[in-house]
Amino acid sequence: MKITRVHHIGVVLADLKPLKEFFIREFNLKVGTEEIYHGHEGDENLCFFLVGETEIELCSSVMDTGESARLVAKRGQHIEHIALEVEDIEEALKELKKRGVPLLQSVPIPGAKGSRVVYLDPKATSDILIELVEPGSVELKCHP
Repeated sequence: MKITRVHHIGVVLADLKPLKEFFIREFNLKVGTEEIYHGHEGDENLCFFLVGETEIELCSSVMDTGESARLVAKRGQHIEHIALEVEDIEEALKELKKRGVPLLQSVPIPGAKGSRVVYLDPKATSDILIELVEPGSVELKCHP
């Protein structure tokens, strides 16, 4: 398995707009992409900022029953996960299974921007959620 970079850091928020505006106003960061992600626990507002070669992903639920809303209710707003980019998600998954690393998925699942992802079980990673991501075809280009 070859990890090529820290792909993104995911942050869950009750409302992503205040932090988004702060990043734009105070850090002069530019929004890369925004999307409504249709996840298995409901729709999520996603906003990505590119900082060097790493993205910061802001996530908030469209409805109060979404995944980010549930996570914020449980733990407050927080950094939710670190995503590591891999060249081949299938190969990474095969290696991890062979080594007995606990995973939350047995096959890659669809991620944002056409990516494919797998999450490692936080019980195996000191309670830190690690996502492996094989990027999709949507490139991050910053808006002026």
